[in-house]
Amino acid sequence: MTVFAENLQLPFGFELAPEGVYLAQQPNLVLLVDDDGDDRADRQEILLQGFDTHDTHQAIHAFSADASGAIYLLEGDFLHSQVETPYGPQRAIGGGVWRFDPKSWRLERFVQSYLANPWGLAFDEWDQPFLSDASGGHNWWALPLSAKVPYGYNIKKFEQFTTEMVRPTVGTEFVYSRHFPDELQGEVVSGGFQCQAVFGLEGPGWILSDFAERWADTRKRQDLLRVARALEREVSIVGLSAHLLAVGTKE
Repeated sequence: MTVFAENLQLPFGFELAPEGVYLAQQPNLVLLVDDDGDDRADRQEILLQGFDTHDTHQAIHAFSADASGAIYLLEGDFLHSQVETPYGPQRAIGGGVWRFDPKSWRLERFVQSYLANPWGLAFDEWDQPFLSDASGGHNWWALPLSAKVPYGYNIKKFEQFTTEMVRPTVGTEFVYSRHFPDELQGEVVSGGFQCQAVFGLEGPGWILSDFAERWADTRKRQDLLRVARALEREVSIVGLSAHLLAVGTKE
């Protein structure tokens, strides 16, 4: 396994492109570039800055691209972004979708409607956009929502294109792949699950300076495991584990 980039700040969205990887680095949109072809990012270029982050799980995320190469950045409710661009500041309030054109460096608000936390923008074979809202599990035809409206105005949503709900939604896509049978081509797939429990795998023991020696000792290893089992679901301390295991059920 090769680590392409590390020490990142809330990388909630990314999109691959010939020139590199467009990545959310809150409060910025950056481009990671591999200059020497060794599959590691050599530099991080800040493209835009000013995306709101005060509700971190709703900051720009779940990137996607259309046929023109434009990058779409989704943003949740409660945010007030003011982004500096070569064409002047672009402002947005509440949930919606940004569109960034790397060729012209133009950023615009693509969808401005009442959306709790959109998480999944997919394009069909005619490049029409369809948007999923994670919090409610709703699914909207986004083309009529892309009309340009004044700052602070939420355009009215139309009827959902499907009422099959997956909540919370973590992604939406149209199937166009030879890996799927013909009868599934053009179908919509959505990912999501209802979280049942989160477990801390190591517990706090790994922060001990002599952890490796304790783990090598069979008796002391059992002590570490007993502590980990006792605290694996303790909410106040679960974050001390270096790795978390989330268990969910599909709705």
